[in-house]
Amino acid sequence: DELYLKAANERYELIAKATQDALMEIDFNSNAFIWINGNETWLHATDEVLTLETWMQNIHPDDLIKVTNIRNTFLSDTTIDNWSMEYRYKQPNGLYADVLEKSVVIRNETGKPVRLLGALKNMTDKNNILRQLQQQNKQLSEIAFQQSHLVRAPIVKMKGLIAGMQHLS
Repeated sequence: DELYLKAANERYELIAKATQDALMEIDFNSNAFIWINGNETWLHATDEVLTLETWMQNIHPDDLIKVTNIRNTFLSDTTIDNWSMEYRYKQPNGLYADVLEKSVVIRNETGKPVRLLGALKNMTDKNNILRQLQQQNKQLSEIAFQQSHLVRAPIVKMKGLIAGMQHLS
């Protein structure tokens, strides 16, 4: 049993290191917010003690209602064990990171949530690249639209001249 436990812990540590996701646990009985693997420094200052309330205070105001509603549904519906959601979270530098949270809830025998375990991935760089590509696509579409009109205008004029000449002959 001890060798199995040691191997399982080693696998866990290697996987946590490979993903670079921040792993966390929320204990609903004590309201404790616990970081599991040390990959969370992009989310909070290392000396900061978090509770569920302080965590929620750092969610972007425009995302807070959505996150709260979905999390409440997730926690109250005993048929749902997993959830995934993207939202913005205030980092120690004051900027917001795009965070993808994937969590699983652990319930007691009556279905009441007692713990939540989750992985938080920083999606900011990926989303910034996506936004840049979308902006470039928009600009290219506008250029293509303008260019098509510039090319069509002389053709329409030439067709009109040809039609007029044919009418005269």
